[in-house]
Amino acid sequence: MLIEFNLHLKVARIYGTIESLKSLKAKLHANRIHRFSSVKEINDFLKNYSNEKLNILKDESKKLKTEYLNTKSTLKLKENERLKIINNEAEKIDNLI
Repeated sequence: MLIEFNLHLKVARIYGTIESLKSLKAKLHANRIHRFSSVKEINDFLKNYSNEKLNILKDESKKLKTEYLNTKSTLKLKENERLKIINNEAEKIDNLI
């Protein structure tokens, strides 16, 4: 049996004879797909694919924005520390002259 998923069109084509759910699950697991335990779950996924994709993209965008803001803040703190060190060293040199 060959299963071809077209998530863009939200369909699955099954070529050959229809096998048991156990056989279908084995083929999915062989392709590292472990989230389905019934045909209903597969059908529900196909129906909700667009929404799930959007939710994942939104969640990851939020995480990236948070990481960006944290990195930006850390960079600013490090830049300020660097400037303080430079100023302190410049003062030391001026005091030696």
